[in-house]
Amino acid sequence: MQVKLIKLQIFKDSSGSLLPISFKKDLPLSIKRLFIIFGKKNHVRSKHAHIKSKQIYIPLKGKIKILVNKKKTFYLEKKNKTALFVPENNWTEIFFNKDDDQLLVLTNTEYFKNDYIRNYSKFLHHKKNY
Repeated sequence: MQVKLIKLQIFKDSSGSLLPISFKKDLPLSIKRLFIIFGKKNHVRSKHAHIKSKQIYIPLKGKIKILVNKKKTFYLEKKNKTALFVPENNWTEIFFNKDDDQLLVLTNTEYFKNDYIRNYSKFLHHKKNY
């Protein structure tokens, strides 16, 4: 599976906005866990890869830069109505533009410490042998 952008649909009216997500229809994975990352300007989050977990990043607030495998850059903003699907075995680094930026992460696995590769050299070795 490839890293890819997912188009989201936001409905607006005079009372506000609605972002519906159908887990079966809209997402390429079965959700087991979700969490929110609260950004901090000039600090990099993530800096790891997952052996089994697939993730979807949905921007809630701010402009968020996601660097995948130190090669491809994606910019996520709520107004662009896009999310980012990142399958397993991809190194990610997350950069927040402001201290109050927020990113919702959906994943297909529960937290498991051994699913993480936190050293980039070990990740490259793992990816080569995958």
